[in-house]
Amino acid sequence: MELPPRSLPAKREILLKLLEKSSARLFLDPRHDGVVVPKWFLKQPELVLRVGYELSPTIPDLQVGDDHLSCTLTFNRRPTWCKLPFSAIYAVISDADGRSVVWPEDVPVESQLLRSTGPKPPPPPKEKPAAARPARIRSVPPPQPSAAAEPRATSNAPPGSALPAAPAGLPESHGAGGVKGTRRPLPPYLRVVK
Repeated sequence: MELPPRSLPAKREILLKLLEKSSARLFLDPRHDGVVVPKWFLKQPELVLRVGYELSPTIPDLQVGDDHLSCTLTFNRRPTWCKLPFSAIYAVISDADGRSVVWPEDVPVESQLLRSTGPKPPPPPKEKPAAARPARIRSVPPPQPSAAAEPRATSNAPPGSALPAAPAGLPESHGAGGVKGTRRPLPPYLRVVK
C-alpha cells in the first residue's frame, strides 16, 4: 500500500521556528524573480546567507513577511539591503542543532545539494614513470697518506699546558687560543658601544 505524499511545512513557519532558537543558513537561487542581493551574486545558481537576531554584526531590520524575508546583510564589510522571496529559498539549516528542511521542487538543477554525497570513485591509476637505473654503489678505498703530506699534530699534553703555535700565514691573534691580552681588530661594521 502506497502512502500519500507528505506535504512539507511552509517556509515562513520553519524559518520563524529556527530564528527563535538561533541563526539559520538560507539556501536560495539569486536568479529568481524578486530577489534583491548584490549584483555579483545574481548570476550564481546558489547563494547561502546567514540570518538571525543574535548575529554579529547585528541585523536590526530582519523582518519575516508573508511572502519574503527582508534585512540588511553585510557583504565585504558593506551593508546591503536584501529581499529574499520564499519562492527563491529552497533549503534552511539551523545553526543551533543542524536541523534542516529542503524543498526539493525548488532546488535548482545546478545546486550542490543535488550532487551525489556518496563515496567518490577512486582516481584513475597514474602512469608509472620509466624505471630509472638504480645507482651503483661501490666501496672506495681510503686515501693513502703521501710522503709530502704534513703529519698531523697530536697533543698528549696535560690540560692547562701551552697550546701549539698558530699555523703559518695567520696573525697571532687568530691562533689556537691566541695570546691573552691581545684583541683582534673588529670589522668596521661591528663597533663596541659603551
